[in-house]
Amino acid sequence: MGLRTALGFKAKRPIIQPLTESRPVEDLESEAILQNCVVLSHRDELLRHMPNNGVAAEVGVASGDFSSQILKINNPRRLHLVDCWRSSRYADGRQEVMSRFAPQIADETVVIHQGFSTEVLPTFAKKSLDWIYIDTSHDFLTTLRELQMSESLIKEGGRISGHDFCGKQGYGVIPAVYKFCTDAGWFLEFIALDVGGHFSFCLRKDPN
Repeated sequence: MGLRTALGFKAKRPIIQPLTESRPVEDLESEAILQNCVVLSHRDELLRHMPNNGVAAEVGVASGDFSSQILKINNPRRLHLVDCWRSSRYADGRQEVMSRFAPQIADETVVIHQGFSTEVLPTFAKKSLDWIYIDTSHDFLTTLRELQMSESLIKEGGRISGHDFCGKQGYGVIPAVYKFCTDAGWFLEFIALDVGGHFSFCLRKDPN
């Protein structure tokens, strides 16, 4: 049936470049996964569709730019920020985040977790999150593992979302999302556009 935009227009099944890291996207049952998907204009709009005043986690934080938007737009009761901050590109990010969100860290609205996603996520309690946003390595295997780990952490009716749902060379987010949805029975609820082509996705268990 294809995508529906927020304005009500319908689009045909999107053309997506297959990645060699995994099974080609064309082989997956994407029609069912996409049947009720709505296209949003920006990922800030995505935040307005997420559960409000809940418990959220952002996995892959860098300097906290999107974290700031989450706090401003979504107003979470608690926001877990997960990042290893080890690469030369992001090494200074932790200190910037600590300074930037010092008041929220002090009152425990923001909780910092330093470490790799696949090490930190298993430490979270089951069904403890209303939603999660994943923005880490973007490779197929890591993304798939993060999605699988996230499933047990999300409350009933919650969301799994993430960044870089695009066909950039070496990115495996699209096939990882499609495989996870096909295997676990989740559906694409939203795709949020980005002028640079690094779209965001949002998944939910119930397609309705």
